[in-house]
Amino acid sequence: MGYNLKRAILALSIWTITAGCMGAPPTSRPFRMGFSPWPYAMTLDAVSETNKFVTSYGDILSEQIDESIPWIESAKGLPYPAGFVAKMDGRRKRLGSAQKRVLYITPLNTGRNGLLAAYAEPGKPKPASWEKRRINDPEVIKAYTAYCIWMVKFFKPDYLVYGIETNEYLKNVPGQWANFLVFSKQVRKAIKKAYPTLPVSESVTVHQLLEPNQPDMIKYQTQIKQFVADHDFFAVSFYPFLRGQKNRGDISKSLDFIHGFSNKPIAFCETGQPAETLEIASFKLVYPLTPEDQNAYMKTLFEYAQKDKYLFVIWWTYHDFDALWEVFPAEMKDLGRCWRDIGLLDQDGNKRLSYQTWMNTLALPVKR
Repeated sequence: MGYNLKRAILALSIWTITAGCMGAPPTSRPFRMGFSPWPYAMTLDAVSETNKFVTSYGDILSEQIDESIPWIESAKGLPYPAGFVAKMDGRRKRLGSAQKRVLYITPLNTGRNGLLAAYAEPGKPKPASWEKRRINDPEVIKAYTAYCIWMVKFFKPDYLVYGIETNEYLKNVPGQWANFLVFSKQVRKAIKKAYPTLPVSESVTVHQLLEPNQPDMIKYQTQIKQFVADHDFFAVSFYPFLRGQKNRGDISKSLDFIHGFSNKPIAFCETGQPAETLEIASFKLVYPLTPEDQNAYMKTLFEYAQKDKYLFVIWWTYHDFDALWEVFPAEMKDLGRCWRDIGLLDQDGNKRLSYQTWMNTLALPVKR
């Protein structure tokens, strides 16, 4: 019996068992599935194991690059620093065996309220700061455009997300949103001119779109809806726990919202759900979550991905990163704790319920 026939029979059997009364089980899926290559520990073995897993048990891979940008070299049309190129080459190599690639870059800092720092070459004078420049400064637009085009040429992605969680910028510095739109449109126009067939987008956070305390929510959602209308696909970042969601009803409402928000193809650029109680003393937060809660979210997500024909789903990390979290700077530990336990494997490498759900779904061939 041929491999493809065996795979089809396995997938059909799995869905027959798990789908129950949901109707005829699917024999294929329209969406791709993958991870980011986020390692679970700061060791060569952990990096190697991570790269092997994410390229073996997914058919798309996301590479997120958001540490710094060689702003000055980009603005002046100069070659990029050797250290930066070497760093990017290392990132590119771990994408080498991926079937499809998503490149996930941004001009914004982690606070989503200003620009990323300029890349500093080790052992050389620190470059002039760009963090406080206006987003629509012509030199900023020129530099970021050149950076995007260089990164696409270097990484050869199948999808480009050239802004990460950009709706957070509207929340944090609303007075600069009009300037951001000028920046965004000019950069996108240049990318599309250079790479007309490359699907491009900028991601948005679903939890912020659903934030009940957001001032003038109708206006905010309208602004973001207009913003994403110009993209080739609707790129979202969705972590149900950030909205205190773990039951199917609440999660389904969010996924229905996503489907109704844009008529563009949906892509989950990052998602996940912890499988352990989330307890953060400084936030005065204790939120009980279990492997069953995580698995329930994954099953619901895949059901919607099937029904609404998502482009792809990126589960942020396949393995809990307790070991890596231990070496986080003190000021980053509480934030890192939020995502530490979303792996399909726990900190000891034991398989969770979601692992089998992932593998069952991955057994379905991709057909769009």
